Amino acid sequence: MITLNVDLSTIEERLKAIIAVLVEPYRTSGDVFTWQMMREIEAVAIQKLCESDDIDLGMMNIISVLRAPPAEIYYPNIDQPVDFGGSNCIAFTFSMIFKAYKKVS
Repeated sequence: MITLNVDLSTIEERLKAIIAVLVEPYRTSGDVFTWQMMREIEAVAIQKLCESDDIDLGMMNIISVLRAPPAEIYYPNIDQPVDFGGSNCIAFTFSMIFKAYKKVS
């Protein structure tokens, strides 16, 4: 049995806070938000989250599932604007990043 030192709601709140800080420079720059930017933000956010002392191996495995895209969806790694089309099935971390970027100041 895996013992979790933190719960999922704590992970979500930490991830939101990390993402908000990482997204802000992109939001204020006026640049078009691209897939490449989204992937960079995701990688750094997950890295920062996993550096916490109270994140154990079991929680890191859960975090990796949160960032995994649904099997039927491919997310490009190109310097083109982010467009999910009409999709209602988006990787959890990408959804959080996109919402933070689109947040109205």
